[in-house]
Amino acid sequence: MKGLVSGESVLLLRWLICNTKILHSTNPRYID
Repeated sequence: MKGLVSGESVLLLRWLICNTKILHSTNPRYID
Protein backbone atom coordinates (compact mmCIF):
# COMPACT_ATOMS: atom_id res chain seq x y z
CA MET A 1 0.00 0.00 0.00
CA LYS A 2 2.76 2.45 0.93
CA GLY A 3 4.62 1.76 -2.33
CA LEU A 4 1.47 2.28 -4.36
CA VAL A 5 0.64 5.50 -2.52
CA SER A 6 4.13 6.90 -3.05
CA GLY A 7 4.07 6.02 -6.76
CA GLU A 8 0.59 7.46 -7.21
CA SER A 9 1.51 10.64 -5.32
CA VAL A 10 4.56 11.16 -7.54
CA LEU A 11 2.45 10.77 -10.69
CA LEU A 12 -0.24 13.02 -9.22
CA LEU A 13 2.32 15.69 -8.35
CA ARG A 14 3.79 15.54 -11.86
CA TRP A 15 0.29 15.79 -13.35
CA LEU A 16 -0.60 18.76 -11.15
CA ILE A 17 2.68 20.51 -12.01
CA CYS A 18 2.04 19.98 -15.73
CA ASN A 19 -1.51 21.31 -15.39
CA THR A 20 -0.41 24.37 -13.43
CA LYS A 21 2.29 25.11 -16.02
CA ILE A 22 -0.34 24.87 -18.79
CA LEU A 23 -2.70 27.14 -16.84
CA HIS A 24 0.06 29.67 -16.20
CA SER A 25 1.11 29.64 -19.87
CA THR A 26 -2.47 30.04 -21.13
CA ASN A 27 -3.73 32.39 -18.38
CA PRO A 28 -1.04 34.87 -17.22
CA ARG A 29 -3.45 36.10 -14.52
CA TYR A 30 -2.85 32.90 -12.53
CA ILE A 31 0.90 33.52 -12.19
CA ASP A 32 1.84 33.82 -8.52
